[in-house]
Amino acid sequence: MLAPASAGKCALASRIRGSGLGEPHKVSARLIRRKRELARELSKVDRPAATKWFELAIGQGSVVAMHNYAVLLRSTEPDRSMALFQLAAEAGYAPSAAALASRCER
Repeated sequence: MLAPASAGKCALASRIRGSGLGEPHKVSARLIRRKRELARELSKVDRPAATKWFELAIGQGSVVAMHNYAVLLRSTEPDRSMALFQLAAEAGYAPSAAALASRCER
């Protein structure tokens, strides 16, 4: 006979209580806060460094880098972004073709 799903939750809650971390709901709140902090940190783009690495990869023929660089430039340099999407789509990269199609529909 299988144990109900709630039995597993109770066992986990008691292990958390016994670990010295605190009550499960407080642990969850801390984890959620930390996850949000990390997401904010990771969303900050070092544009000069990204530009350097994307241009290096594009110079070596990476179509994926071309597409990702176009995504990065989409809001700041839309004309250059479209040109990069076009080149990547012509090279056969489907996500770039989809990005071009979605831009044309607007």
